[in-house]
Amino acid sequence: MNRSRYLASALSLRCNSRHFASSRGKMDFREKMLWSKLKSTFRDSPPAPSPASSAAAPKHFLNLNIIGTTRYPKLYSTSCSSLRCSHQRLCPYLVPRRPQQFHQDQRRTCHSWTSSFSERETVSGAVTKLMEKFEKEDIPESDVSAEYIVAHVLGVRQLSEFARIDQSRILSTEERSRVMELASQKLARVPMQYILGEWDFRDLTLKMKAPVFIPRPETEMLVDLLVSYYEEDDELDILEVGCGSGAIGLSLLHEFQKAHVTALDASRDAVMLTQENASRLGVSNRLSVHHTTLTDESPLRIHSKYGTRYDVIVSNPPYLFTRDMDDLGPEILRNEDPMALDAGAEGMDVIKAIVKHARFLLKPRGFIWLETDTRHHQMIQEWLVEHPAFSVQFNDSFLDFTDRTRFCQLQYAP
Repeated sequence: MNRSRYLASALSLRCNSRHFASSRGKMDFREKMLWSKLKSTFRDSPPAPSPASSAAAPKHFLNLNIIGTTRYPKLYSTSCSSLRCSHQRLCPYLVPRRPQQFHQDQRRTCHSWTSSFSERETVSGAVTKLMEKFEKEDIPESDVSAEYIVAHVLGVRQLSEFARIDQSRILSTEERSRVMELASQKLARVPMQYILGEWDFRDLTLKMKAPVFIPRPETEMLVDLLVSYYEEDDELDILEVGCGSGAIGLSLLHEFQKAHVTALDASRDAVMLTQENASRLGVSNRLSVHHTTLTDESPLRIHSKYGTRYDVIVSNPPYLFTRDMDDLGPEILRNEDPMALDAGAEGMDVIKAIVKHARFLLKPRGFIWLETDTRHHQMIQEWLVEHPAFSVQFNDSFLDFTDRTRFCQLQYAP
């Protein structure tokens, strides 16, 4: 079902949404998925601006397609060429496919432009000057990036709130200095998530640190699939392969209060960040994190011999084809861990490892939920047919918000 049909469903059900919500336990899986999508539609639909607020807003705010009420609203676009980008408008990775060079003389000039800031620089003036500089340096999404930086320095949590503050306010010396510092990082092609140090994922605000993989918006839909499939009081033992910042596992712990998550990652930085985010969110008692990979000597596989089996394996694994790595923008290539992106010639190295080890890790009839490249679903089905000894079957495919086959459900069926 495409987005327009979801919107039509949303309109028809708007008056009965409370009744629809109260009957969730009686819905089948696909109805639950519709409900999840409707929640996202309502959450992502921007409120109609009042005439007064529109008149008061500076020109560069009037065309902002601000969606949602979280601190960092999703701004969708279809112009992104990156396979992992998820078509998010405020995505630091919206760059042309041709590689962009970052010369040493550009590094030297990152700070030189800041002299254009006057001692009586206003909020709107700072945004305008940042936007002009970012456009000159071919920084993607220059307008939104400028607004995020100034809003963050002022302690404003939402761009919708930022548009309502006094734009003629004079920035203090400390604020100007901080704006210049963050803007210089953006000119050096640092992703906004790393610059701000945190980012929203579903209902959670997660700390972000380079080089740990930045969660993309479509991965929220992977969590939605599990939330729709299982009951909220299910006592699930979940294994997450490739935890990164902990976005998936921590979201599942937030949704399933009786669940326990075991997370693993090949990156020590990712393991430490997941633990830090879990501590901030108060769910460390239901999470165990391991610095390991799925190999024949994996501690998790050895431990499974003594009775520990999981109901669910969930993963947003590395899934880029090696040949596609050169198409990524400089924000990704210079900052994010390539191990979280590159998955070999076919982009299936980690996916195959998960399937191979499923018989040692899953309970019989347990499920594997994956986010993949759009080309992978046919490849996975063919590979499973060629390897029946793994006793894993391909159950279903699911679309992302651009109507591309992005997620799949596999099942261990001995």
